[in-house]
Amino acid sequence: MDMDLSKPLPDEVVFILQAKAYEFQKDGVEKIVAAEIEDYLRNVVWRNKISITFCDMIDDIMSLQFSTIFEYLQAKVIKEAETKNLADFQSLIMK
Repeated sequence: MDMDLSKPLPDEVVFILQAKAYEFQKDGVEKIVAAEIEDYLRNVVWRNKISITFCDMIDDIMSLQFSTIFEYLQAKVIKEAETKNLADFQSLIMK
């Protein structure tokens, strides 16, 4: 069964994303959430796809390593920081 990637993910897939986030949390990664995993998949793994089979979708989720998502999130934060003013970081600088 093909899943249309332009639509919200079905509940079954959201559950698997939450299970993967929980798996990372059990491994000591406290701050990862299912939405960040979905963001990585949609913007990197599934970026050029219109649809994907349910089995491939689940395989993509379950085969994820935290280091891969961490690198993506790190790059995303750096990219977002480039658009900020120095004043936005004042509270961090003054500590």
